[in-house]
Amino acid sequence: MTNGTETYVPTPGARHAAVVLLALVAALALACTDPSGHRHGTLSEEAVRDAIQAHVDAAGRTLEVEDPTQDAVVTLTFDHVHERVKDTSGGRRLACVDFEAADGRVYDVDYYVRAGRDGGPPVVEDVVLHKVEGESVLEPERQQELDRAGG
Repeated sequence: MTNGTETYVPTPGARHAAVVLLALVAALALACTDPSGHRHGTLSEEAVRDAIQAHVDAAGRTLEVEDPTQDAVVTLTFDHVHERVKDTSGGRRLACVDFEAADGRVYDVDYYVRAGRDGGPPVVEDVVLHKVEGESVLEPERQQELDRAGG
C-alpha cells in the first residue's frame, strides 16, 4: 500500500482465467449468430407461436393446400400450433401447426418465421405442408432448402 491506495496485480492464473472467460463469451456470441448476421433466439418461442397464430387468424383460420396424396387442393381448418419451436440453420424459427380437413384427416404445416426488421414484428416467411396423417410429404431436399433459407 502506498499513499492510501492499493495496486492490484493479477496473478498469472487470474489472467489466464480472464482470457478463457473472454474467449468463451466470444465463442458463444459467434455460435448464436448465423452467417447472415441474424441471431438465433432473438424471437422467443412465445413470439413465434403468437406470430403464427396472428397469421392463421388473419387468414380466417383456414388454409388451402395441394395434397399430393390425393392430387387435389384441400381446404383445411386450424386446430392448434405445436408448443415446440425449432431453429433453422438459416436463422429462422419454425413451428408446426395442425390443420384438419373436412374428412377428418390431419395435416401438419410448417410455418417459418424470422425476426422483424428494425425491431418490427416477427414475419411469417414460408408456409409449407409437411405431413398428411403423420406421413411426410415434404421432399428432404426441399426441407433442407427451407432450413438454410434466411430472411
